[in-house]
Amino acid sequence: MFNDISPRYDLLNRIISFRRDVAWRKKAIKRLGIDKGDRVLDLACGTGDMILNIQKAQPDAEVIGGDFSIQMLIHGKKKVNVPLVAADACALPFESEQFDKITMVFGFRNVVDKPQALREMYRVLKKGGKFCILEFSQPKSKLFSKLYWFYFKSILPRVGRLVSRHESAYTYLPVSVEHFPQEEEYRQMITDAGFSNISFTPYDFGICTAAIAEKQA
Repeated sequence: MFNDISPRYDLLNRIISFRRDVAWRKKAIKRLGIDKGDRVLDLACGTGDMILNIQKAQPDAEVIGGDFSIQMLIHGKKKVNVPLVAADACALPFESEQFDKITMVFGFRNVVDKPQALREMYRVLKKGGKFCILEFSQPKSKLFSKLYWFYFKSILPRVGRLVSRHESAYTYLPVSVEHFPQEEEYRQMITDAGFSNISFTPYDFGICTAAIAEKQA
């Protein structure tokens, strides 16, 4: 599915989020705090949008992108000049303790075995390293939640189908968000993987949330 929508993936992100995805990425990077010389892995990197944002925020960081979709990586090669690696989040092709920071934007909900992916992130992070997972979430306000789900279930799939020319990709998106773990379960999953100092920061009334956690030194 992601291979099929890769040519119009960036355009669709801008359309369906009203360009708010750009701001969310910048805010997540700021909260994560990438330092000079940090080695950063951007998982589910898609076509490289997050990589470009990381490089603008911290030009002296070394960034590597990884994605399960080969076509996403092919399109990413046209945008970014960093190593892009075919990578399964549940079996990362890297030695242990290789990265200072890990980012994952709008990809974690697509991982089938989320606890295993978190364990793999823990493994490849250096001690004292952090991850930031930016993911769609469910607004807690009852009124806003009704508007949100109306848009997500009734409007977004039609726009996504029209622009991507893929029948089911953007019907799948709201379903994947609806079945994403609630905060308490999500926090426990991260804790069970070994992480500490876990924080959740919602953006735009909880449309998406940045989860940040640390591998203790």
